Amino acid sequence: MNRLRRYRQLSPQRRRALRQATWLVGLARLMLWSSSLKIARKFLPMAARCIKPQGASPELEVEIWAVNVAGHFVPCSTCLVKAVALHTLLERYGEPAQLHIGVAKGAGDQLLAHAWVQQEDRVLVGGEESNRYTLLLSMK
Repeated sequence: MNRLRRYRQLSPQRRRALRQATWLVGLARLMLWSSSLKIARKFLPMAARCIKPQGASPELEVEIWAVNVAGHFVPCSTCLVKAVALHTLLERYGEPAQLHIGVAKGAGDQLLAHAWVQQEDRVLVGGEESNRYTLLLSMK
């Protein structure tokens, strides 16, 4: 009940952004679980067509916030899921951004991977750890 009350207290813009982000994060999670990144990257923009841009492009901070919050509610939302969802959302609104995937060596011989979205020199999501990863793949 508390979550519903907090949702109702959000501005209409934030409620709309959260609904859209939850749709995309959930769909990205399902696509990445059931197929490959390549297939998800082809399918998600088609699914995002149901998101209708209203007027000017949305506030970037609101979209980033919405994807991060949606990531808490969609089970097993990894950095890759959130990065793919945000990248798809920004693509839908015509905002240029790059999806990056990097690797790093962990404890022992463990290989760690991380995904983040970057716009020019600013990391939008996944930035808290992106410095320690070696860039492996970058997609526009």
